[in-house]
Amino acid sequence: MNLIKTVTVLSSFLLVMQSCESQNDFSDTLVVVKKGETVKVKGLDLKITNSGCGRQWKSSNGGESYEVPYCELKYVLGDSTKYGDDPVYFDNIEIKVDQMNVWNKEEEGLPGGACRISVKKKAKRVTTGK
Repeated sequence: MNLIKTVTVLSSFLLVMQSCESQNDFSDTLVVVKKGETVKVKGLDLKITNSGCGRQWKSSNGGESYEVPYCELKYVLGDSTKYGDDPVYFDNIEIKVDQMNVWNKEEEGLPGGACRISVKKKAKRVTTGK
């Protein structure tokens, strides 16, 4: 009878451990993506590619032109792909550029052409944004 109890306890322990491993290990994070690099976010099937950062000229309604920083970013989560440096949403996952380095040299701890990106899990599905 002791052997049966031991096997039952051991089996239960192994089942609990297996179910814990299959749960999503994601927690809110900041990732640095260098120019020309693709980074995989731990705990998600999310890949972020940075094709480069820079500055571009814009104008609104025929008004005066002004210069704005941008990063050419691509986000792939599962079989969905999105682009942009504004907040991007995949269901309840929010991705925002925290900081850009549009210059060709290191500044404020970021390599030239790199972005620091915030990835957060929201409590419920977000229906606005890109």
